[in-house]
Amino acid sequence: MSSFKPKVSVCIVTYNQSQYIAECLDSVVSQKTNFDFEVIISDDCSTDGTAKIIEHYTKKYSFLKLVPRENNIGAFKNFIETHNLATGEYVCHLDGDDRWLPGKLQAQSDFMDTNPDFSVCWTRANFFNDSGGFYPGEKYDYSMFEDGIITFESSLQLGAVANHSSIMYRKVCRKTKDSSLKLLDLYYTWEYLSLGKGMILDKVYIEYRVSAKGAITVSSSVKIKKLYAAHALTFLKMFPSKRKEIFIFSLLNFFYDIKNFRSSSFDFFILCLKSFSLVSPRRVYSVFVSSRKLIVPRLEYDD
Repeated sequence: MSSFKPKVSVCIVTYNQSQYIAECLDSVVSQKTNFDFEVIISDDCSTDGTAKIIEHYTKKYSFLKLVPRENNIGAFKNFIETHNLATGEYVCHLDGDDRWLPGKLQAQSDFMDTNPDFSVCWTRANFFNDSGGFYPGEKYDYSMFEDGIITFESSLQLGAVANHSSIMYRKVCRKTKDSSLKLLDLYYTWEYLSLGKGMILDKVYIEYRVSAKGAITVSSSVKIKKLYAAHALTFLKMFPSKRKEIFIFSLLNFFYDIKNFRSSSFDFFILCLKSFSLVSPRRVYSVFVSSRKLIVPRLEYDD
């Protein structure tokens, strides 16, 4: 009988990322920990050789598991179903074009072990692209979160608060598992934070590839924003006491989308009406300033 009992599950989703997936997997299998961890890899029927690369790794490392896909099921379903397979106490997510730095799993697991009132944690992230652009994670401004602590209320106002490939959450805090739903990481961020506090560890442990092949593109931004509005409406119904926070979120996104001529501005306008609350202009402005700090930074290039 095997004594392998993973404390942490690492969920990797990929599609047509043959030029990145080996680097991604190397960054995971090289993690040094004092506990067992499993790696669940779901390739959504790639056509570029991604699956063969993954197969090479699964033969070499027994704790890597490839999820067989006979048909392409799409990014939303692939994401949810992969996380549904996690067996560890803690669960991490990693996109197939990103990579981790040494010590990531151990640092987050140690934090979660010693802070039972936290349901989720993230880390700082470096930003880079395939053209040599780079932005160091140490420079990223998280000053709006005192001591790095993220509350449910602050995230409802701001939306996504940290890089998804840096996340570690308690498995028991993931309640929504219906793979027929179209759910983004924002939905789960709010779900985890509704059950406990969040933390951004003040050290860079991941590197996020900006505008990689196979990543979500600008052309899908309207669909994403519409889902943001739908997620916010769902949480408004579940947590009516948080309508002020959701109103601020909807108001800021309405103005962002009007400015960028996105049709999703209508979705946020309706959400504004449904969540309307009296909030001070100073509070709205404060959240606006914080939200601008959380956008993907402009990458720097060597001369």
